[in-house]
Amino acid sequence: RGSDCKTAYYDLLQISPTATRSQIKTAYYKQSFIFHPDKNAGSEQAVLKFTQISEAYSVLTPYQMQGLLLTLYSLFRKHLRFSTAVLKSRIPEILHY
Repeated sequence: RGSDCKTAYYDLLQISPTATRSQIKTAYYKQSFIFHPDKNAGSEQAVLKFTQISEAYSVLTPYQMQGLLLTLYSLFRKHLRFSTAVLKSRIPEILHY
């Protein structure tokens, strides 16, 4: 079910689930410009759409970062032989940043 929700967010931004972080950001800015409440005074539909695309962006951006951080963790662990315990203890701290 969580996967279906993320797919809906990609659909709202009109991008592929394989979109890069940059593509997500660009799609968000394009959509937010179109549906911004200041550009559509009095339109409840525009306010709703703007709220939805803002939520999609806020959900998908950390999701992309988490994947990047996990990849970096794997590289550090493999190539630099950092202690697994030390790295695992730092990931929540980094993700919270």
